[in-house]
Amino acid sequence: MADVGITTGMLTISSILVASLIIGAALGMAYIVSDQIESAAERTANQLKTGVTILTTGEVLSTSQTFMIYVKNTGITRISLFDVDIFFDKHIAFRDGSTSTNDYSWNVTWLGETGNNNAWDPSETIAINVYLPDGQTVETGVHEVLVTAAGNQDKYQFSV
Repeated sequence: MADVGITTGMLTISSILVASLIIGAALGMAYIVSDQIESAAERTANQLKTGVTILTTGEVLSTSQTFMIYVKNTGITRISLFDVDIFFDKHIAFRDGSTSTNDYSWNVTWLGETGNNNAWDPSETIAINVYLPDGQTVETGVHEVLVTAAGNQDKYQFSV
């Protein structure tokens, strides 16, 4: 009789321990999934708050090695220039000429900087100067500029 009581007690304790481990693992996975969902929601919210619109280009000639595009922050959040990428005819341009003169590059001319904070504020328009590699000019034809900022993008086509 005592053997049955001890065996039953050991089985009960073992089943409680196994159930606790399973519940602990399930809760741990639930927290991980919850954190991932929260991160995804935060990224999506930031994308919805951020927007850019290419307004126009400056005068572009077929002999030009550089051209200017005017872009407005149409979102409700400030954009860091580190979150901005520029593509010209599917070539990525590097910011502030941080590479050799054999690459496409770009820099910003601030138009009416509102807070003098060197950040792209909502409703603010900037002029982006795009530089072609040494020896290249904008050829006659249709060209495309793509500006991405914090997950949002705008495309603009122009002819020379």
